[in-house]
Amino acid sequence: MALTTYTRDNSSLWSQLKKFREQGGLASPAANLKPDGRTFYVHAIDGVGSDGNDGRSFTTPLRTMSRALELVDSLDTIRVVGVVKEQLVTPAGVHDVSIICGANQPRQATDSGTPTGGGSTWLPPASPSATTALLRVIGQGWRVANMQLVPHTSSACIEVERNAGPPERDGSHFQLIGNRLVGGTTANGIVFKGGGYNCIIEGNEFESLTGTAILSNGTGVSVPLANKIRQNIFNACTNCIAISSNKGLVIGNIFRVAADNTNNKVNLISVTAQGADNMVLDNYFSDVVANVTIAKGYKPGSGDIWRNWCTGAADAVIVVPA
Repeated sequence: MALTTYTRDNSSLWSQLKKFREQGGLASPAANLKPDGRTFYVHAIDGVGSDGNDGRSFTTPLRTMSRALELVDSLDTIRVVGVVKEQLVTPAGVHDVSIICGANQPRQATDSGTPTGGGSTWLPPASPSATTALLRVIGQGWRVANMQLVPHTSSACIEVERNAGPPERDGSHFQLIGNRLVGGTTANGIVFKGGGYNCIIEGNEFESLTGTAILSNGTGVSVPLANKIRQNIFNACTNCIAISSNKGLVIGNIFRVAADNTNNKVNLISVTAQGADNMVLDNYFSDVVANVTIAKGYKPGSGDIWRNWCTGAADAVIVVPA
């Protein structure tokens, strides 16, 4: 008897099982088995990528990230070059996906979108939706690496959402690694909406954001928990960090900010004074010691431990702001 082979690329059975899982169904162990670890390629330049391609090799790349998100499943990777101009939401029920810049250049375009050749840049579309992030993450374990992101006015580059639902949304374990988030009038870098657990923000450059580079909203269980913010550079951002953080780590960052202002430079109790038990260690501030106070925008949570450095004096160690 001939055997029928099903693949997740062309099987209606696979599509039905995927839909069932996205809706929260519990299939049998055999039904949940699937291949994983595929790579999709996006070449976001007209005449090179095409959404009619399968996207499975660099010679047959897709044109848009939206098409890649239609095809991607848990444990897959998307490699991107070119200038993406979209506002997207990660697919429901899909986890542990990496979006990685596929070239060795720092960026594909200037902040205004002029191509420079190499790398990848994510910009708003020509007709953007108001106050909408470039990417909204609603599943666990997503990662964005090595990309430049420029937000739309009063919006965010990336929004990580946690919501008990229904339907349940949880962007916990998100990773933002080695990116450049830049510009945007009253715009934000990354926003934690409703909390998030064990997210990592590492090795990024936050440049000239006139909203807040790292922002959260929510109280109680909606407060970010055990997030790690490490080895980032904050350069000329109006507000650097304004989150209510519980048991988080802020370590090894460089804060180049305007001196003697009252903007939120490192505020870990930003929403109704919630936030506690954080470790704020070995960060370097461009302010003088006299400005590293609660009145000047440095706000610790209850039980936070601060051990940092200030450029105001070579041996100035900043403890918990007064």
